[in-house]
Amino acid sequence: RAAFDRIAALNRIMSDYDPSSELMRLCAQPPATPVPVSAELFDILQRSQAIAEKTHGAFDVTLGPVIRLWRETRRTHALPTDAARTAAQQASGFQHLRLDPVARTVTLLRPHMALDLGGIAKGYAAEAALAVLAQRGIPSAMVAASGDLALGDAPPGKLGWQIELNPF
Repeated sequence: RAAFDRIAALNRIMSDYDPSSELMRLCAQPPATPVPVSAELFDILQRSQAIAEKTHGAFDVTLGPVIRLWRETRRTHALPTDAARTAAQQASGFQHLRLDPVARTVTLLRPHMALDLGGIAKGYAAEAALAVLAQRGIPSAMVAASGDLALGDAPPGKLGWQIELNPF
């Protein structure tokens, strides 16, 4: 239960589907406003920025406006206009996300900037749940979060986890 509770708590922080989540409250602030955030949100944003830098922006949690635009396209079956695509791109860019580790604040520097943690949050939550299980004396566990896996110690009596792939 504690592992599931930890996942639920992280979802309340990081969801971009819940308008009351901490992430969505952060995104609703005016541009260039430093916002104090929880340790968990700051941690995942720090990790995200490190990945963004290493991948030269191929991984970028600031692409929320672009992702929302294409979600709408999928829903309506109508391609976005050039102007809508340009606006979404201008509201994005990991270099426009400022993290202050001393004050533990996050600043979104672009108007209409929005964060989307879909590429990292499930794995982060799975790892957090695995840590809860280990703290409670269950070091051998696998947490599956809709395709993201976190693996603890190998099952008792095994050298590792056995992975099987079924051909199509």
